[in-house]
Amino acid sequence: MSNKVPYVIYGIILAIYTAQTYTNRAAYAVFSTEDETCNAQTSAHNPCSIFSTKKVPCPTACIPFSQLAPITYENRPSLQSFIEEIRRSKDLEQKELSFALPQISLFGLAGKTDYQKAVELPLPSRQTTLKINQLLWSFAGPIQKYHIQKSNTAVNEKAEQFHRTTIRLESELSFLDALLNVRNKDRIQALDASSHSVFEQAITNNRVGFLSDPAWKQTESDFATSQTAVMRYQDDLKNSFSFLERALSIPLMIESNNQTPCLMMEHGLLAFKVAPLDTYLESALLLRPDLSGKAWEVDLAEKTSSFLMNSYAPEIDFSFNLSRFNFRTRDLGVLKQITFQLALSVSWKFDSFANAHEAQAYEAETVSLKMQQLDLSLAIQRDVKSAYYSLEALLKEVEAEKARYITAEAQFESQKHQYEIGQISEVDFTVAQTNWQIAQYTLDQSKITAEKKYRELLFACGYPPEFDQAQNLWSHK
Repeated sequence: MSNKVPYVIYGIILAIYTAQTYTNRAAYAVFSTEDETCNAQTSAHNPCSIFSTKKVPCPTACIPFSQLAPITYENRPSLQSFIEEIRRSKDLEQKELSFALPQISLFGLAGKTDYQKAVELPLPSRQTTLKINQLLWSFAGPIQKYHIQKSNTAVNEKAEQFHRTTIRLESELSFLDALLNVRNKDRIQALDASSHSVFEQAITNNRVGFLSDPAWKQTESDFATSQTAVMRYQDDLKNSFSFLERALSIPLMIESNNQTPCLMMEHGLLAFKVAPLDTYLESALLLRPDLSGKAWEVDLAEKTSSFLMNSYAPEIDFSFNLSRFNFRTRDLGVLKQITFQLALSVSWKFDSFANAHEAQAYEAETVSLKMQQLDLSLAIQRDVKSAYYSLEALLKEVEAEKARYITAEAQFESQKHQYEIGQISEVDFTVAQTNWQIAQYTLDQSKITAEKKYRELLFACGYPPEFDQAQNLWSHK
């Protein structure tokens, strides 16, 4: 009996320390009473909605899966930088286009002639000139610069679209990881409660001498293992919501209120049908913004090379000048004179073929970009096939886990009935309950893993509208 006293004291200290640790971690609302589902009708009618612009704590925030893309697009600062770059590029387009319009200038001149200075007349002579100049023809003129800038704008737009798909995938995967942790709450809560119950009973039994030293040590080890699982779950939950916070760029963990936001899958998990592989491959080649952007980069390099080579061609300009002179004389008073001038000018610039060498550099860049475009196309097809085959395997795994879950549930119901009528012990019932909870968690895990792989497949295809249930907002306005 005396040998067991140190272990009893150690067990009590460990139980108190673990309970305090668990209490301190409760600030992250691991076992929140909020339901996983919630009312999707949020927005202006709900002052605590995450869609509200008010900076107030929201104890009942709800995140629907279908609204991840709009939330991400609205709050991500990096996306706003892409939008500003597109706006700047469009302004440069208009600048280049304005050079193709007639260039109008107005001059005014006031001065005295030698005669006026000699007789010291107070009023000077005045001259007003209106000049209109128009570039009639040039292979490397403003229109060509406008088309070059327009291709550059298209490159920026495709980059912005691809960034949208990237941050959307990030938000969807983060959402599903957090959802898995939320759904694991009941299992971890039951594990925590049962481990405390078993450990407290073991302390009592050990105090009265019903447990041997090896049995007591095994109980201590099992309790420490279960509490480690609980604390690891708390860390996983915090980390998953931290990643979701980063993806959505909004605060989610409300530690002061001991709550976490609820996550809602409106259509449920695996609410999709897998189409033939060729359908996804065709969609990828048509819809992937980064592949389209690479094509625009090729077009931009080709236009720039052509512009530089054509810069050696002559330019023909048309100009029209209208001048009006006012002279004041002593004998004749004010004399007015109007002159007109029409002119066609031809100019040619020579820069020792510097532009020719630069054009050849762009030709080399064009070839390089075409190779990159081909390589990207092959990589996209590989990613689509990999995601497709992985999804098929995961869906088969889900079916297998469904069968295991049905078996575990049937065994649990049977053991529950036998326990209620006293045919089996509490230990046997607890084992059946634990197996059923583990099967339920494993099934949820396999479903969410398959759902994540399906989102990766949609991303690899450019989110085809016919396969995308959630909103797909492409506008950068």
